[in-house]
Amino acid sequence: TDIMLPAFHKDSEAMSKWSCVACDQYTSEPEYWKAVEEFVGDSPSSLNYMLPEVYLSEANERAPKIFANMKKGAKSGEFKTFYNGALYIKRTLANGKVRRGFIAALDLEIYDFSEGSKSLCRPTEQTVASRLPARVDIRKQATLEMPHIMLLIDDKERTVVEAFDSYLENSEVVYDFDLMQNGGHITGYKVENEFLRTSYDAIKTKLENSTDEHPFLFAVGDGNHSLAAAKTYYESLKAELGEKAKDHPARYVLCELVNLYDESLEFEPIHRVFFGCDADKLVNELKATYGAVEGETDGQVFTLVVGDSAKKFTITKPDSALTVGTIQNFLDKYEQKYGGETDYIHGEDTTLSLCKQGTDRVGFIVDAIQKDNFFDVIKKDGVLPRKTFSMGNAHDKRFYLECRKITPDREMYAKVGKEVAFLKTSPENARNGEGSFVRLKDGRIMYAYNYYIGSNYADDAKADLYAVYSADEGETWSEPQLLLAHDKTAQNYMSPSLVRMNDGNIGMLFNRKEVTPRMTECIPFFTISSDEGKTWSEPKVCGVDREGYYCSINDGLVKLKSGRIMMAIASGHHYKQGYAGSGAVIVIVYTDDNGKTWQRMPNSVCSPYTDHSGLQEPGLYEFEDGRLWLYCRTAYGFQYESFSTDGGVSWTDPVPNFNFTSPDSPMRIKRFGDLTLSVFNPQPYTCMLKKISSSGTPKRTPFVMAVSYDDGKTFDATGKTFSGFGLWEFRKSVCVLEDDPENAFCYPAMIDVKDGVLISYYHSNNSGHTLDSAKILKVSYDEI
Repeated sequence: TDIMLPAFHKDSEAMSKWSCVACDQYTSEPEYWKAVEEFVGDSPSSLNYMLPEVYLSEANERAPKIFANMKKGAKSGEFKTFYNGALYIKRTLANGKVRRGFIAALDLEIYDFSEGSKSLCRPTEQTVASRLPARVDIRKQATLEMPHIMLLIDDKERTVVEAFDSYLENSEVVYDFDLMQNGGHITGYKVENEFLRTSYDAIKTKLENSTDEHPFLFAVGDGNHSLAAAKTYYESLKAELGEKAKDHPARYVLCELVNLYDESLEFEPIHRVFFGCDADKLVNELKATYGAVEGETDGQVFTLVVGDSAKKFTITKPDSALTVGTIQNFLDKYEQKYGGETDYIHGEDTTLSLCKQGTDRVGFIVDAIQKDNFFDVIKKDGVLPRKTFSMGNAHDKRFYLECRKITPDREMYAKVGKEVAFLKTSPENARNGEGSFVRLKDGRIMYAYNYYIGSNYADDAKADLYAVYSADEGETWSEPQLLLAHDKTAQNYMSPSLVRMNDGNIGMLFNRKEVTPRMTECIPFFTISSDEGKTWSEPKVCGVDREGYYCSINDGLVKLKSGRIMMAIASGHHYKQGYAGSGAVIVIVYTDDNGKTWQRMPNSVCSPYTDHSGLQEPGLYEFEDGRLWLYCRTAYGFQYESFSTDGGVSWTDPVPNFNFTSPDSPMRIKRFGDLTLSVFNPQPYTCMLKKISSSGTPKRTPFVMAVSYDDGKTFDATGKTFSGFGLWEFRKSVCVLEDDPENAFCYPAMIDVKDGVLISYYHSNNSGHTLDSAKILKVSYDEI
């Protein structure tokens, strides 16, 4: 199966904080879990992926956070996935003994926990039905599973698990560290496929050599109810999905296979003390019902404790293959008939001590179950009586370490989001275009965009800036309203970009086009509103020449952590020294006084090629560490990128970002909390596109969103760089916004809302014009 480990799996110190004991341990010792929390601190830890049962009363508060952590971890670069494999582990326990285990996935089709089960894998204790619904609900909502299920195999010859010892020299060590809280030391090895064959063949041989009508290969040594919950959930998927459920990842469950005869496995007996009884009456009932006699003879021998007396007794008429089973059956019947209560005690001394403390109790000290007849007893009697045995101390129990994804990957090319607004054109309104969002102080969201007047839809046609408003987190929108009309000498105002400034005012940068005798000029202007967009100040040029053709893209203003507001602008009239081309280059403008004055950075970013188009319609992104990322539309098949470590003064030479292909179309990248989202058009010849338009034209389609959980370093589900995974894996993590091959989609803008993200963009609307109508899509975080 695909096994996930933390990306830092070879960092022993980090792994010690990652791996925590199973949730069903130390249920009466909150101080243990407090110590774990203090030790882990803010470090990545499996503690954030599970609910210790000591905190079950806080489940409603804690569970949503746990599920969110799982979802984030599964999609981020937090894990490295070992595909289609298994692990071999050697764990040195606190007592110095070594337990060997094989980590793989069990097919739930071969497991059955119902009474009288004859399946290949069977439970060892009775499943309490009332304990399953909560566990099933958790598995249903969980993105990942972390196993504390331990399966036992009857392998006296040590041909299955221990066989891996022969291959250790040729196996990669994937983790090697000390477990916290007296958990011992653990080492994990990646098992290569050729080595797996040895153990698989050994298991197959056991199956073929079995003389049983219903062979019994695996017994559940730990995690009975977790496995039963996984089975119950899978059966519900079969009822819901039919045959498709067989391809669902929840068909399998990650577990550790251990040899029953592993030297570290010590079956410790669990004794009984029955409280609230007349001791003489209980003993007489036992003698009469089960033929119990004092002393050791043929039958099932145990020690009966009453007060200070501890005597050997023999049951001559048992109704279970195990002594503890017969005693449990008797106590259940006695309690039902006369009342009283059974308690389950670890340790012979504790049992003796409890019985000395009163005359209203009787103790039963039993021997540990023997390994040689463990499987035979289960085959004969079915599940063992509850609380039959314990395997080691709490700190020896399985620790959470490996993970496995139990939700299916998003269906390839499956679309996300819902349409919440469509600003369709008309004969009097030829084009509604690119825009930008801002949240107003009263909680509403304003979307400002190009509104073209009349029947001409060309870039230099007449256009004003209009706005629509939403008061319900983008679900519904107002009718369009004029926001800012173009001045008398301008052709249009277009490509607005909004920003909430540090002084509380709204700033808006837009392109102003004017036809002059020499050329059509395009100049970025900036205006300020102090009344939430009702009125705007006199627009001013933003740090560039008053003449020329400069192109700022919509939604491109960036407010840095320093408070500086910055914009990258494409210019067709600036040349790098010695550069022979005439294509656009990138200039950077900024303001440090909330838009009152604008400056231009001294250096431009130039295309490495001597072509006409150059670098176009750039965007900026500020990393958490303060570095700046410039990304640009190009005609070269990819978005090109450059970086600055000095606040935008100097930039690296632009190079292609191989994640982000582009059919000469712009991209937008923004961070919202822990998410960084990129919206772009992949090239039609990449594997992210099913088909192109019927004419064969590579339009701006599909339209997709990639997600990063590590501040824009990686935008895929594998947590690897492009050279480490390729487009095939990258596409698995892409959310498809639009995929109609007959239409085009471009010029995105984004804003976060309470339950997701709003994305606006051009929609060609079957008009034949790429830049036609404006659409607003709402994508919930649950879809990402």
